Parts: sequence; structure tokens; C-alpha cells
Amino acid sequence: MVIGKFFVWAHLGKTGGDTTLCLFQLFPELVEDADSGPGKHATFAERPDRVAGKTRALNIRRLPSWVLAFSVHKTLYGLRGRSKRGPMDSPHQMARSHDPDYYLRTYLQGGAISHWMRVEYLKEDFLSFISHYADVSDNRRLAVQRLAPANTATYDRDPSHWFSDSQIALLYESNPLWAKVEQQVYSRQAAGLGE
Repeated sequence: MVIGKFFVWAHLGKTGGDTTLCLFQLFPELVEDADSGPGKHATFAERPDRVAGKTRALNIRRLPSWVLAFSVHKTLYGLRGRSKRGPMDSPHQMARSHDPDYYLRTYLQGGAISHWMRVEYLKEDFLSFISHYADVSDNRRLAVQRLAPANTATYDRDPSHWFSDSQIALLYESNPLWAKVEQQVYSRQAAGLGE
């Protein structure tokens, strides 16, 4: 979690959070506190006193990409609180999973998200967000653009190599909350409406 004077950003896992933290570190004057250890995935509801009255920001990515990244992560590292690693979920298991809605719901409790940053457009969305709080000089813009992704695993990231069209449809049916948020965020951004 990154806490600024006027905003708070929470790190929903597998949405480019470590890279986003590095982006915030390019604007240290705006950051009052930042978790990089075990508390980095704290939800807004877990820090009510720190987030009250502040603009809330959260990252998101397309659902098939998220569930694939989540499954790879479980295979490589296990889950928080459960260190045991397991085999990679099958495409059918991933398509039937309700994990995306479960995790997203925990970040939506207690208040609306004012700004979304899409993983696929992370640097552009970050610059749009941070420009509300700081003058973004050409040098800072360049630093954002040059920042390398952090903490990324190597795997085939193309959902079409993993899922059939019917499995992708089932994945969205299994996670109506994520489907709704994704549709709103991506269509709003594509229409040039920003936040």
C-alpha cells in the first residue's frame, strides 16, 4: 500500500503492483508511507484510519491475464499463509475459479475506487493519476517511461495459448464482479474519459 497526503493506492496481487510501487518512488515527495514487505497487499478496509477521506487508486488487468498470473504465482510460490506450492491449475480449473472476484471484492469494501490503473497501460495510467498531485516534468515522464517492470515471472502470457473461447466466457461468468469492473474501467478509458 502507498499512502500519500491526498491519495492511497492498494496493491491487488498480480496487477503490476511492484512496478507501480517503483513508479511511486519516482515521486517521493508525494509518499507518506509505503509497504514493501508483508503488508504490501493490505486492503483499504484493513487501514481505515490511514485511508479515510483520501482518493483511492487500484490496479486492474484483463481477467484471463490475471487468473493466469495468479495460477503461475501459486505454482511458483504458494499463497500467503499457505507456503505449499501446488501444480499449475488446468485451463478448465482456472476458468471455473472464483478467486478473481474474491480478491477484488476485498479491495472494494468500504469505499469506491476513484482511479484505476490498467496493467496493459500502466505507465500512461500512472502518469494520468500522479499528474493530479505533482507537476510531471519531461525528466520525470522519461523516468516513468524508462522504468523496467519489477518482480515479473517468465511464462507464456498469451491467454489464447491457454484458454479456449468457451473457457474465457466461463471465466467471466464465474467472476461477474471482475467482469463488471473490467468492462467499466476499460470502456471508460478507451472512450478517453480517464478516471
